Amino acid sequence: MNRWAGALIFVVSVGLFGGVGAQADALLLRDIRVIDGLGNEALDGRDVLIVEGTIRRVVKTGNDLGTSVGEETQVIEASRLTVLPGLIDLHTHLGRTTFPLPAEDVGSAALADLHEGMRALLYAGITTTMDLGNDHEMIVRARDLQRSGKLSGPRIIATGENIERLRTLSNVFELPSVGQAEIEARLDRHQADGIEIVKLYAGLSNWSARHVMREAHRRGMRGIADFWCSNLSKDVFEVVEVDAFAHGACTRLERSEAQWMYENNKFAMMTLTIFEAMGGHRQLPDYEIKGFLGNPLITDVIGRSVVEDYYQTFHAVRDAFYDAPDSLYKGLHFPQLSGLLEINFANLRLLHESGVLLGMGTDGNFPAGNFFGDSLHREMELHVAAGLSPIETIKIATHNGAKILGLDDQIGAIQEGMRADLLVVEGDPAINISDTRNITFVIQDGTLVDREALTKAALDRKNNEGE
Repeated sequence: MNRWAGALIFVVSVGLFGGVGAQADALLLRDIRVIDGLGNEALDGRDVLIVEGTIRRVVKTGNDLGTSVGEETQVIEASRLTVLPGLIDLHTHLGRTTFPLPAEDVGSAALADLHEGMRALLYAGITTTMDLGNDHEMIVRARDLQRSGKLSGPRIIATGENIERLRTLSNVFELPSVGQAEIEARLDRHQADGIEIVKLYAGLSNWSARHVMREAHRRGMRGIADFWCSNLSKDVFEVVEVDAFAHGACTRLERSEAQWMYENNKFAMMTLTIFEAMGGHRQLPDYEIKGFLGNPLITDVIGRSVVEDYYQTFHAVRDAFYDAPDSLYKGLHFPQLSGLLEINFANLRLLHESGVLLGMGTDGNFPAGNFFGDSLHREMELHVAAGLSPIETIKIATHNGAKILGLDDQIGAIQEGMRADLLVVEGDPAINISDTRNITFVIQDGTLVDREALTKAALDRKNNEGE
């Protein structure tokens, strides 16, 4: 139950398709446990004061905050709660259907699908996400609508459309004379839309990707690639000059490879939930008990019907992608899918020990059973299962993500002067990482998110559609 103090009038700010939250001049979390996101031990008995969207003071409870606390301060008595920075999912693909978005139709099905994912992320405490490849116009527009307060959801860092082939290029020997003009035109478009990180995808040859990255670096842009089983390969890193790969690897890394990544300032995100789903480690046992139907981080926002549809098509989808002899991934000559999770547990430990900068991403809403919001909490649980401590894992999901995005001077840590993107939970995630699921409040830019409105918007939409 929420614990409130003070007689205040709260203003509920409602954005397109759903509510954002309650706003007061200042917010005080009193007597709360703080996990700062920087890898330090949790501190009990702290007061966290938020003023105008910024963390103004973090002091031991009982210290006089003086004139910092005014009559209009909203106070939450939080002695059994823990606050940590808002979570950052560095790999999502928002939206499900109907591309591209009609230019003037803000209420279109495509944007509604996209916004459903945004609501699910914010509901689960993810206050920032990087959409790593999407319909270009739609995701740029959604990013701008969120920034202007017209779409409730996490802060979006957009990479725009994937660069996965050069349309003007017929063979490798035409670079750079023929392909270079297209590379420049596509990066011009990205830069004009305020995009600083580009996504390279399988379909580009290493040689073509190298020219894309050299032009991107010349412009001060960075690149993240998904080259399937070439991900995290030192040889591909060296040839392509990409900054990171979007997934873990198909084989175990050598210590020398991890050391090379550290020395050359490469970063990584393992997407362990992908390998878990591909191997069926979570999804197959869950199918027997239909456990996702009882998971509030999934059903509260998207509703039970979507999850029931997932179960209806479960075996057909698994056969098409993973399990049948002619499945997609077997056709792509991936190694035994059931072994990829353990391989990347080992790779995660090695990269962490080598000092490589790690962020956290999920690839949500892909594949089936990797639901927005829930999947990042699962990703954290898998990082702990791989051998990292909860505190180290939280740092990866908060401060490290902000550092990768170049936002670590604004978000990703609980420090005075930082933006107040925060997650408040019951329990102690420093001991039990799954306590991050016990969400009491989400705070975005100093505003308490109206999580009930996020669920109501989804239900209203389904009712209007006659579901």
